Amino acid sequence: MPAHFLATLPNFLAYFATAIALLAAFVAIYLYVTPYDEIALIRTNNTAAAILLSGAVLGFALPIANVIAH
Repeated sequence: MPAHFLATLPNFLAYFATAIALLAAFVAIYLYVTPYDEIALIRTNNTAAAILLSGAVLGFALPIANVIAH
């Protein structure tokens, strides 16, 4: 394995852990703030609730990825 990959591994793990923590915090806050119980709606096969939650997660994940990339 090239030395460059091993040298940058700690930075990658730090960015990855931070992104996962921010994403988990966003999902927890989003589910708490919304007036509907989206997890229960998704479990009853409500496609609109699943699309809404996945869109919100993607909408939050893209800026995080952009910040990490730059």
